[in-house]
Amino acid sequence: MNKFFQFNELYDKAWQFYQRKAYIVSLEYLNEALSLDLAISSTRLSKTFELRGLVKMQLKHYLVSIIDFNKAINLDSENPSLYYYRHLSHSVLSQYEEAIQDCKKLIILEPKNESHRKNLKSLIEISILNKRFNELNE
Repeated sequence: MNKFFQFNELYDKAWQFYQRKAYIVSLEYLNEALSLDLAISSTRLSKTFELRGLVKMQLKHYLVSIIDFNKAINLDSENPSLYYYRHLSHSVLSQYEEAIQDCKKLIILEPKNESHRKNLKSLIEISILNKRFNELNE
């Protein structure tokens, strides 16, 4: 089978298993697709890293999900969903400064989306409280 068609088939299967919440199986298909090392469009490759990042988030592997979102952003830096998902992973890991930067980028990319401003405000408040708590414990 042509590797390009094989990649698409693997991605489609991964998506189907993701929708069924069969995350481990989805991850296996995505890893296999990416191992083909094809010269495909940056948009398609970015979508693949995005899906793999989402799968890893569902598996609570937040740190490695950030790596996949970083790869996707390097390929498609104007895709707001990548910053949104990465900010969620950073937040879970208490990496508030990084999450704040992602929210700021989201506001630039989607200025009419008020939820990004609310998320940014909340993250700033949490970050301040976290710093105060850490200072008290020193």
